[in-house]
Amino acid sequence: MINYFIYIVIALILIFVFIIAIKAVNLGIKAKNKNLIEKDDIVFEKKDDLTEKLENLSNLYKSGSITEEEFKIAKKKILEM
Repeated sequence: MINYFIYIVIALILIFVFIIAIKAVNLGIKAKNKNLIEKDDIVFEKKDDLTEKLENLSNLYKSGSITEEEFKIAKKKILEM
């Protein structure tokens, strides 16, 4: 009789441990997904910033404010960032 009681207690402990493990895995997956989304947002911001800089540089060149040589040097610097 005591053996069955011990088996039941052990089974309950194992179920409890599995539940905690599943919650931890789900929390880790959610955190990883959140980090991926934030990383994608940062990449988009950088691309938008790069595009904006190149457009501004192009506008300066088209308006005659900078020479072709200055345009090429500035463009190279922006693209190397």
